[in-house]
Amino acid sequence: MIAISDEVADLAEGLGVEYTRIANPLRKALFSVERAPGSDFLTVGDLMRRKNQRFLIDAFLEYARRGGPGRLLVAGSDSDPRYAAECRDAAAALPGRIEFLGRVDEATLLTMLARARAWVTTSLRETSSIALAEALASNCPVLSFDVGTARAQVDDRAGIVLPVGSSVQDVATALARIGDGTRSTARSAVAAQHPDLVAKATLAVYRTVLRGH
Repeated sequence: MIAISDEVADLAEGLGVEYTRIANPLRKALFSVERAPGSDFLTVGDLMRRKNQRFLIDAFLEYARRGGPGRLLVAGSDSDPRYAAECRDAAAALPGRIEFLGRVDEATLLTMLARARAWVTTSLRETSSIALAEALASNCPVLSFDVGTARAQVDDRAGIVLPVGSSVQDVATALARIGDGTRSTARSAVAAQHPDLVAKATLAVYRTVLRGH
C-alpha cells in the first residue's frame, strides 16, 4: 500500500499491511508563486463551526482595534448558512476590513497567496490540512492552532503555531507578529509534496513491485 498521509500509514500499520509512505502531492503552480506580500490576511476553508472562523474574526477585530493594518479575506463557501450568518454579523462591527469571497478559483487563490501578509486559521480540528500545505508551498507564512500536522510542518521561519484554546488576545498579538518582514522558508516544509518528487517516488514503488513478480 502507498500511504499518502500519516493517518493512512497508522491505519496500515495497525492492520499489519505493508506500506510505503509517499507524500500527498500539491499542485505544481504553488511552488512557483512569487511572493509580493501586502498587509492582508487570508483564511481558506468552508464556513463551519469546526473551522472556527467566528473566533478568527473576533481576533482580527481585536487586532484592528489595536491599530493593526490590512484586511481579513475569507475564502470558502457557506457550508453552514447559520454559522456563516454569525460570521458576517460579527464582521459588520468593522465595515470594510473583513471580506467574504466565497469559493475562489485556482488563479485567484494563487494571486491571494502571493500577496497575503500571512495565511491564518483557528480551526479546531484537522488531519493533514491541504489548505495549510498549499500556503506553505507558496512560501506564505502561516498562523495556525496546534492541530493536525501544523506543529510538525511550521517552524519559526514558516509561521506561528498556537495552542488550541488560545484567547482572542493571544491570536490578535500573533497577527501583529506574523509576516513581520522575516523571509519565510515555509516552502521547504512541504518540499516532498512537489508533484515531480511524488511521481518519482511512486514510480520507484511500482518498479520494486514489478521486480518482485
